[in-house]
Amino acid sequence: MVQSPSVPRRPAPDYTDFVIQEIAQALLDEGFEDPIAAWQRFSRISRDKVWDVQGVVEDDDSVDSEGFKRALLQLGFGAAPLTQREVNAVVASCDVDGNGSIDAAEWRVRFAAAVERLQGTVPLIQDQKDSRADLECVDSHLMPECLERGKWPAEEDWGLSDHGVVTSTFVAQRRGEAELTAWIQQRSGAETEKVAAADA
Repeated sequence: MVQSPSVPRRPAPDYTDFVIQEIAQALLDEGFEDPIAAWQRFSRISRDKVWDVQGVVEDDDSVDSEGFKRALLQLGFGAAPLTQREVNAVVASCDVDGNGSIDAAEWRVRFAAAVERLQGTVPLIQDQKDSRADLECVDSHLMPECLERGKWPAEEDWGLSDHGVVTSTFVAQRRGEAELTAWIQQRSGAETEKVAAADA
């Protein structure tokens, strides 16, 4: 996703935030809006014994990488499962105290932030106030290279489960006032033509 630094926008979540956001959406869809109730549901489905699933979840329970994978499967993320390395990265990103698992307090912070992003209440950011100094993408390619040909690599060749990496090169484009004015008029004209065509 290429975004202009001079346009106010929502910050793009990093990969681990995106995974937590998808989990939060699944829990919200099940009716678990409260972070404590969502934690109890997630913690229950992370257990490996059937009788544990009905057990009471205490606030001091925790979810390790294996439990996290079980919970993902229970939430319906089996079609494109995360690799163990990806699961470990997400758990580590939540694990503030470094004990190797996610506890209720760590969960609530990440769940609340994910819900905030889903509701669109995250404040907009703007890196560059001067639109005359926007970045221009001059080169972009996918890794691994077989993705550019529409082929997915074997897991042993590429350890990521369902995504590749985009590498882009940007250069700063300094526009003069006349060039900027012409660019704005050109964009405005194109938008006016689109609206006129839609009205016709």
